Amino acid sequence: MHEHPPEFAAGFLESSTSKPIRVLHVDDEISFQQAVKECLQMQGAFEVDCASSVAEALEKMKNNVYDAVICDYKMPLEDGLQFLEKLRKSGNNIPFIIFTGKGRGEVAVKALNLGADGYISKNGDPETVYCELAHNIRQAVERRRAERRLRLSEAKYRALFENAYMCIVLLDLQGRIIDVNNVVLNYGFKKEQLIGRYVVELVPPRYRSRIIRELAEKAKGKPTEAVVEIETPKGRVIAEYRSKPLIIDDKVVGIQVILEDITKREEQERLYRTVFENTGTAMCIIEADGTISMVNRQFENSAATQGGK
Repeated sequence: MHEHPPEFAAGFLESSTSKPIRVLHVDDEISFQQAVKECLQMQGAFEVDCASSVAEALEKMKNNVYDAVICDYKMPLEDGLQFLEKLRKSGNNIPFIIFTGKGRGEVAVKALNLGADGYISKNGDPETVYCELAHNIRQAVERRRAERRLRLSEAKYRALFENAYMCIVLLDLQGRIIDVNNVVLNYGFKKEQLIGRYVVELVPPRYRSRIIRELAEKAKGKPTEAVVEIETPKGRVIAEYRSKPLIIDDKVVGIQVILEDITKREEQERLYRTVFENTGTAMCIIEADGTISMVNRQFENSAATQGGK
């Protein structure tokens, strides 16, 4: 029997002000279950539920949510490694720590290969044993929570990225395309046609030196706004783009480019300009502050004639 008195828990286990960690302890020694439960719960960081067999543990896991499992190795009917293997094969990635007094080195290796988050011996100085157990549980749970937060953050970003109404392109610092959202399909591209290509390949030659210069500026952290033509499977597109550096831990790691197709707008402006220039009448556009922002050729000729008199 491995009974460590609960008073050991009060002074040496790490304290925690966060939400208690819900632990399922699986061990066929009932008295040891109770000792572990009291040791962990006395310091306020853990809520411990107990099961005396793998079957009972699986049943409890159907009806309860736990943050971690600590489990003995040698138990009747099914051992801790069999339990771990069942969980991992079912896709359950709950933090799992083997806590045993009968294991050997090869058992520890097998446990870790099966996906255990730790292997701790019950034998030894009780204070050291419980410190190690609590520390390992906390570390495993926080690691899994951090992974979950990261996956959630990535999922949220991906949803925003893919559902944006404008085309978003991510570049590395050399100007290679590393990701694009689904809006690129509107231009006639397939994603796999673009990933890995240099962005300068998509613009007419006259723009390339400017794009290369802007890439160098963005690598230093400078945002850019400009208009560029893009050669697409559907023809040449005029796009207004805004680019800014992607910064992680104060380091520029890439470039984000947001493109808006302004082809129709540019065509309309050219049409209006043509009409404006060819009305046969002197015309000008006066802004609200009284400044003249545009004149046509007839206006210029008229002004020149008037000025010459």
